[in-house]
Amino acid sequence: ADGLGPDGRLLAATADGAALSAAVVGAARRVVLLGDPERLGDGGRGMVAYAPLSAVHQVVLGASASPALTALLADAGVELITAAPGRGPDPDARARSDERTATDGEVAA
Repeated sequence: ADGLGPDGRLLAATADGAALSAAVVGAARRVVLLGDPERLGDGGRGMVAYAPLSAVHQVVLGASASPALTALLADAGVELITAAPGRGPDPDARARSDERTATDGEVAA
């Protein structure tokens, strides 16, 4: 999502983006929104609504959400997860995994 509307609708920046996102959300069994609370709050960059917030199961943010965003998520029944800084995956793990795969004769994607 490029933003959340004040009514809790997921917003995309363009009509094409909204159409694609609506199709993805509609086909998904579980929707997890990864985002930045500043980008999601106050509409972010979004202009075209494509789904209600209730279509989302979890929102994972890299920083604490504002009280207004927290309330909006709670009202929609969406689980909020705040990722602790510095506790994410090892950024070098993918490279090491790719090296092992290449060594094993497989193509790393």
